[in-house]
Amino acid sequence: MRVVLATLLYLGVAPTNGLECYSCQNVADPSACTSTRTCAADQSCYKQSRAEPSGRVYDMGCRGVQVCGVHLPGLIVGRSLEKRQQAVCHQCCSVSLCNAQLCMDIGSNATIHSEMMLYC
Repeated sequence: MRVVLATLLYLGVAPTNGLECYSCQNVADPSACTSTRTCAADQSCYKQSRAEPSGRVYDMGCRGVQVCGVHLPGLIVGRSLEKRQQAVCHQCCSVSLCNAQLCMDIGSNATIHSEMMLYC
């Protein structure tokens, strides 16, 4: 009886895992990203691309849902306008490993400032 009670108590307070997301920084080819990490409960998966002199660079990982859900031009503090305009895409999603499919529909000359919550 004690074992059953202890098991039920453990199951009731066991932490739940967050999303599993691909996690790489400053990569030229996001499809080569094989590293993953488990996000906190209040985070979503994201992928961001930006223009660099050497070409487009991608960051992938976990980001707070409050950051993913808000897109305000004045939200970025301490970054120059030039740096903010280099961001080509920023998208979030809420299913494990979904960030591999984000920021994929942007042509080589496109400049799109988007932030969306996708439910993959």
